[in-house]
Order: sequence, then structure tokens, then C-alpha cells
Amino acid sequence: MNLYENNKGVEKVVNKGKEAKAMVRLTMYGDYTYNEQENLNTSALETILTNKLLERLREEESGVYGTGARFSVSKFPKPRYTFMIGFGTSVDKYQPLINSAIDVIKKIKADGPSQVDLDKFKIEEKRQLEINLRENGFWAGQLFRFCSE
Repeated sequence: MNLYENNKGVEKVVNKGKEAKAMVRLTMYGDYTYNEQENLNTSALETILTNKLLERLREEESGVYGTGARFSVSKFPKPRYTFMIGFGTSVDKYQPLINSAIDVIKKIKADGPSQVDLDKFKIEEKRQLEINLRENGFWAGQLFRFCSE
């Protein structure tokens, strides 16, 4: 998976409402190796990036209330990924916050996630699995997945 290789992009301005607000959606996409290990890696990266973006954009720069990274993958007709970061902010802060978000991506790409970040992900995944194993919705989803393959 190759995240953010260049600075190509599209900026669309839509004027609506009375207040000047900016909604940012950064989207990257590309070819994907679809398998269980890569899907787990993608899930970990989504969680770690979301946490890092919250730390940087909300806590350090006080520029957003919330933000998050979202990955989606498709297996057919060709394995592809789509990666999106989204946040709302004031009009005067959106460009510096975009730059900060891209900086977070570049740092993780260059250095990888820290062991602390990986440990947080593992703890949360284990906790979520324990909850899911007790709930019918999880089992219904597993049965549906099994029957549809």
C-alpha cells in the first residue's frame, strides 16, 4: 500500500449556509493486496492514524473537535483501497491542518508506528473481541460472512 506519494489534489469550494466553515476530506486510493494479514495491518493503521490525528489536530493545534482516518478495501473486481481523513474546522485553519495531517501520515510512513501505539491497538482489539463474543450481532455477522463466501 502506498500512501500519499505526491501532492496532487482537488480543492472544491461550496458556499452554503451563513457561517464560514471548512469541511476537509483527504482521500487517497490505490491497489491493495487483499488477505487477512493485510486487512489486520490496515485496521491497525486506521486506529493508530486516528489517534495520532486526534493528538495533533485537536490537542496540539486546537484546530478540530474530531477527526479520523478511515480505510475501506474492496476485493472485487480488483483489490483496491481507499483511505480518507476527514475533519471540520474554521476557514482560516484548514490549510495548516491539512499540512499537519499529511505530516502525520509521512511520519508513520517513514518511521512506522511506535510500539506503544501497537500495544494500544492490541489491547483495544482484544477488549472489542471479548465484547463481540458475548453479543448476538457479532455471531450473526460471522454467519452471514460464512454463508456469503
